[in-house]
Amino acid sequence: MDIPLKHQSGTAPGGENANKKAQKEAQKIKEMHDAQLRLAIAARERQKERQAKLLAELEKGGANGDDAHAVSREMLEKMIKECAPGETFDEDVKTALLQLADDFVEEVAMQSHKLAKLRNADVIDVKDVALHLEREWDIVVPGTSGEELKPYKRPQKPGTQTQREAKVRKSMARAVEAKILLEKERRREERRMAKLQRQAQAGASGQKEEESESDDSSSDEE
Repeated sequence: MDIPLKHQSGTAPGGENANKKAQKEAQKIKEMHDAQLRLAIAARERQKERQAKLLAELEKGGANGDDAHAVSREMLEKMIKECAPGETFDEDVKTALLQLADDFVEEVAMQSHKLAKLRNADVIDVKDVALHLEREWDIVVPGTSGEELKPYKRPQKPGTQTQREAKVRKSMARAVEAKILLEKERRREERRMAKLQRQAQAGASGQKEEESESDDSSSDEE
């Protein structure tokens, strides 16, 4: 007796449902990936637009006709009037001052960023800036977050190192002194030899004069 088989052709109904579900999930993942890609491309385009806008502002002298410097020209004029009232500065001098301010701000920002990295921090703290200003520029910030900065004290050298340095300085001083004494002795010897040579030359010339005088006297007697 033959038993009829159900669903002889194709896959089982459960397999078809699993395939459809997998296809839907794959389609959903692809759509999410495409959406993320579009967002990344849009963010990159916005960044390019901001960079182009910033470059255009720098070429034109800054937004609203102001200089793209750390210190504006208006603020520089105020500081000049406060620090040097009655004095006039050329435009080249003002431009140089603005450039110096830019370099100062850039250097402080870079060094403060390094200090923040040492703390394993991603954000520059006020203490980082204050620490750099105090160590490198001797500019003491009154306080940060209500805490006074402690004065920086250089570490003292150990006694053994100080003794070694003192011995090295003494040996160098002795070597220099010995060199000076040798130089003096050499010059003294040179002067003595020159004096002996002059005396020898003077003695030889005197002997020649005596011989010539004796020859003259002998010829007169004859």
